[in-house]
Amino acid sequence: MLLIVGLGNIGQQYQNTRHNVGFLCLDYIASFYNFPAPKENYKSLIAEKNIDSHKVLLQKPLTFMNRSGDAVQPLCSYYKILPDDVIVIQDDIDLDFNVLRYKTESGDGGQKGIRDIQNKIGKNIHRIKIGIGRPSAEKDVSDYVLSNFSKSEMIDLEKTFYEMAIELPHLLKKDFKTFIENINKHKK
Repeated sequence: MLLIVGLGNIGQQYQNTRHNVGFLCLDYIASFYNFPAPKENYKSLIAEKNIDSHKVLLQKPLTFMNRSGDAVQPLCSYYKILPDDVIVIQDDIDLDFNVLRYKTESGDGGQKGIRDIQNKIGKNIHRIKIGIGRPSAEKDVSDYVLSNFSKSEMIDLEKTFYEMAIELPHLLKKDFKTFIENINKHKK
């Protein structure tokens, strides 16, 4: 079983914010692959489906971002999911907008949701980082990450989410290099 976690904050006011790019991506993948409606359990919204003979569990923690591990850890414990079978989709302020990177067995990079997950289940999780860009010098970082994407940014992100959904079989096989390369080459 593979667990794909999308990071975000709960609440309507956060729905289309930069910090919620993980939730937005997971929603797109769930729709693309026609996952059943999510159920609320383990402080999360969870949906499960088999894709290409892989059992896939999608998780959107219902905790606030900084407490994401409180949702991920009990789900991993119940299903006996090892950290190596956890893929987290997260925002990254240090990447240019809509650029994807893959990381594993690394620090949290200041992302408190990742820090909490790593503290609760271990560092060797897989991370797909989606760049949200940096704010201008006069804008506060907290305000920036909680600001909404513009309409044109949402259009660009949806193209990326589409490519991520198309390339999902590589992700399920943990072929992260091909997954990222194929998505990034479509952007050129």
